Amino acid sequence: MLNTEFKVWLQQRLPGRVKLDEPMSKHTSFCVGGPAEVFVSVKNERQLSELIVACVDAGIQYTPVAGGTNLLVKDEGISGVVINMKKDLKEITVDPGDDDNVRIRAQAGVNLQTLCRQAIDSGFAGLNFALGIPGTVGGAVIMNAGTSRGVMADILETVTTLTPDGRLVEKTGRDLDFGYRRFAIKGVSPKENEPILVTAVNLSCRPDDTKKLREEARDILNERMRNHPIGVQSAGCFFKNPVEGESAGKLIDLAGLKGRRVGGAVVSDKHANYIVNTGGATAGDILELMAIVQEQVEEQFGVVLEPEVKIVGE
Repeated sequence: MLNTEFKVWLQQRLPGRVKLDEPMSKHTSFCVGGPAEVFVSVKNERQLSELIVACVDAGIQYTPVAGGTNLLVKDEGISGVVINMKKDLKEITVDPGDDDNVRIRAQAGVNLQTLCRQAIDSGFAGLNFALGIPGTVGGAVIMNAGTSRGVMADILETVTTLTPDGRLVEKTGRDLDFGYRRFAIKGVSPKENEPILVTAVNLSCRPDDTKKLREEARDILNERMRNHPIGVQSAGCFFKNPVEGESAGKLIDLAGLKGRRVGGAVVSDKHANYIVNTGGATAGDILELMAIVQEQVEEQFGVVLEPEVKIVGE
């Protein structure tokens, strides 16, 4: 529990940007989750730096939250300070570069789909793989988000991070360590209460025909609508695909788990790797359903499914 003095200090330093006991169900695409002890929306990198330093100095846990589209918050909520990276930090700038390269700089709070659309309208190729992926640029980098068409690591030139002592540090490709739904900085092992905090990225794109890009975008989105549940309360694909063999969705389907329900949580009939809040689900319902899916898939196929969704809370 945070002491009253720290909460008062936050409210004085960031007036109108601090909420106490804020329901995280308002800030996740699952629409579940208990309260954040303190929920702070920073305006800029300076405020973010000051907040991080204050938390570290006081030994207070902080949890950055972007779009909340790949996040499951437990019903008990989150202790410490939750930092909202989505409200601001939305600047996009373009460096035309040369005939073969265009550099786009985007802050962490930029909506990924907004960025994709702006790139298409400007005739910049490279981001179409991310069409339909919800969330923000910062969250997409942390998860190395992607599809069969590409991942964020493919187009990243640099990543700017905020260190626990409040410094902005830009890391280039050779300093970054990407994997399947994973991002790290080489040589850096952050403590549990000091997660990597991305503030901005430089992306490498290339000039292309806008009409061609729009046609490609239409095909990608149509395919996504055919194969994925759209407009539902979920966090996208719930489990990581195994390194070898069938995909997680295929294994869950073969296990006969489509439509399996716990309370308001159900395994989607359209795509078995989606767990959907059909209304009134709790995080506990989703976690119980997750455990059933893992148990059944391991029992039938000997495969242990790992959640792709980030699970946080007490």
